[in-house]
Amino acid sequence: MIIDLILDRKDGEQYNAKEFYNSVMQYADIWPDMCLPIAKALDGGTNSDVQRELCKYIDEQGYNPAIKNWVNSVEWVPTVKKRKTYEQRKEEARQEAIDWQLNDGDYPYSYGGLAIVADYFEKLGRRYGLLREFRENGIPC
Repeated sequence: MIIDLILDRKDGEQYNAKEFYNSVMQYADIWPDMCLPIAKALDGGTNSDVQRELCKYIDEQGYNPAIKNWVNSVEWVPTVKKRKTYEQRKEEARQEAIDWQLNDGDYPYSYGGLAIVADYFEKLGRRYGLLREFRENGIPC
């Protein structure tokens, strides 16, 4: 049963969200009313949706309510990191140029080394519309 899956994880068994979902779906063939809300939350919901459905399952089946505290303390679906916005990446490029200027700008580069640096900052400047700013501030590009 699903409670066994929950308790196995609580006891330290390695957790895999996909395997947990597949196991829930196998139980859904036998007990659809009990398992499908959990599967639906796992499939397209947030972590709090899954926690809510698992706690509802624990209540409906009459299991020890203390388990709900643990259920609510762990992550059941992996969170997806948000991608950085264009503006965030642009600001990082600007900061990288400033850091280069402060830390490496006085380093005695060979012509070849300086050409590599200039090529890098030119590409970065073009990508984020910073060429003019780079040139005004003495960044090779």
